[in-house]
Amino acid sequence: MWALSEQEKASIQAYGFSGQVAVIPNGVTRAVLCSDEEVSEFCLRHNIAPGSRVLLFLSRIARKKNLPLLLKAFAKNVKLQPEWVLLIAGSDERGHIHEVRALIRELGIEKSVRLIGQVAGREKACAFTSASLFVLPSLSEGLPIAVLEAMEYGKPVLITDGWTLPVKTTAQYGWRVPVDQEGFELALREAMSTPEDKLVEMGQVSRSIVREQLNWDIIAQQAC
Repeated sequence: MWALSEQEKASIQAYGFSGQVAVIPNGVTRAVLCSDEEVSEFCLRHNIAPGSRVLLFLSRIARKKNLPLLLKAFAKNVKLQPEWVLLIAGSDERGHIHEVRALIRELGIEKSVRLIGQVAGREKACAFTSASLFVLPSLSEGLPIAVLEAMEYGKPVLITDGWTLPVKTTAQYGWRVPVDQEGFELALREAMSTPEDKLVEMGQVSRSIVREQLNWDIIAQQAC
């Protein structure tokens, strides 16, 4: 059997599976960034004002992805950092989008959130390119490709500890925080308060990590 991480392997074994479990993570291909003109057009299409800083969530809009945690934390912090826009990209799962929209209205953050649906191709590339920071507040994961893609696009990531990113590094590529409201809110506040040049520096670390440890050539060698 194949697991994406040591944490997923432990979960499989906890269910009583006694056979061999190989840990082989997902890999990622090289990113092709959008041009400044493409990004400008993307932002114009989605009503993102010039000078905005984009916090990107790109995944399925599903309960497992824990969007209420993100929305509540963002609502608190965007009052202090109003230049930020939360860009939510992804397909709806089982009507969860209606709950997400209702919570956005309840929190009064309609002007700071963009729901743009599922993206692919250059639209997806521009979503990543336009972002200053990527976020995934999931309750649990295997090894989400979206996080690896964000890192390949040179973005720092804010992720929860419901899963493990299988990399060896002491460099700061982002934030990894518990799945609780207070801890997540504080981490998001720190991330949103971080100067853009520091986020760019962290993003360069992210890109180096995936290119050195999680590119498909390396993953293929593990699978052989």
